[in-house]
Amino acid sequence: MKRIVLMLSTVLLVIFVSGMCVFADTASEDKVDKYDLTTWNFYLDEDVDLVYQPFYGSCYGVFDSVKCDEPSEVSFNLSKDAVVTIINSSGEQIFLHSYGTCMDIGSPEVGESKVIVTGESPFYGKVEIPFEVTPYKVKKSELGVFLVDGHDLVNATYKSTYNGKAKHPKYGIDFKEYDEDEEEWFSQYQLVKGEDYTVSYKYSNNKNVGIGTVYLTFKFKGNYSGTIKTKKTFKILPKGTKFKSGRGYKKSIKVKWKTRKDVSGYKVTVNRIVWDDDFEDGYFVSHIDTYTFKGKKRNSLNITGLKRHATYEVTVRTYKTVKGKKIYSKGKTKTIYTH
Repeated sequence: MKRIVLMLSTVLLVIFVSGMCVFADTASEDKVDKYDLTTWNFYLDEDVDLVYQPFYGSCYGVFDSVKCDEPSEVSFNLSKDAVVTIINSSGEQIFLHSYGTCMDIGSPEVGESKVIVTGESPFYGKVEIPFEVTPYKVKKSELGVFLVDGHDLVNATYKSTYNGKAKHPKYGIDFKEYDEDEEEWFSQYQLVKGEDYTVSYKYSNNKNVGIGTVYLTFKFKGNYSGTIKTKKTFKILPKGTKFKSGRGYKKSIKVKWKTRKDVSGYKVTVNRIVWDDDFEDGYFVSHIDTYTFKGKKRNSLNITGLKRHATYEVTVRTYKTVKGKKIYSKGKTKTIYTH
């Protein structure tokens, strides 16, 4: 009988100890699960915009979209209780947020990026949330085509003097912005050929004096998608002339220029330089008159009714009429003083 009682006592003791161990392990697991972020479900809100942002881009939209299913008995604030980093598809860290610190250097690029959430005490564990960024679909209305030879103005026109060879102006494309003060379109964010787009050309009337046309097709790649087709016109100018002589008299000026056989006529512009310290440059230009002569034989002009002891600038250009439109050469200017 004693032996049976002893055996029962031993069995009950084993059961009791085992139960205590299970209870302790369960309590320990509950504690780990409550603060271990790796046991939670982290995800991005389905409404987050995961399209590449070309300018003024930010990672805050992704940061604000991070959601998690935390245990009901804990209070978790992503901004205070974790360090959040965002790693670009290239492996570059482009965002860091911890309590009191933030670094945001722009929109994630196209491809698979990831959010990394690392718990801060009492929370711990590191969770990665992968996400896919899609290309930005370009719109023709927000883009401007510009010359690649140093022009900043989106609507600058290519001009080149006739030399018997075909002209092949090259163009780039960028996001444009209207400057109300200057009343001009300017480049806001320049795209990179080869990295952001490819461009093909088809030229028309690009050899002789007149108006040429180039048809452009821009195909976007990388962080951008879409195809834009557009055209630009450009000018091929006639060859200019130069002054043979220029002389000032009391109230008149006489100039002579070299004639050309391959032009339709000449245009002469007369301006007076007025010295005035009230102007930033110390002078201003006053337009006097413009003379247009039809025919290639005219080679001189006598300008009367001028002021004495004054400074004048005379500019001569050739022009050629093409399809009813005058195409002017670059000008040659001569400064002449009256007595």
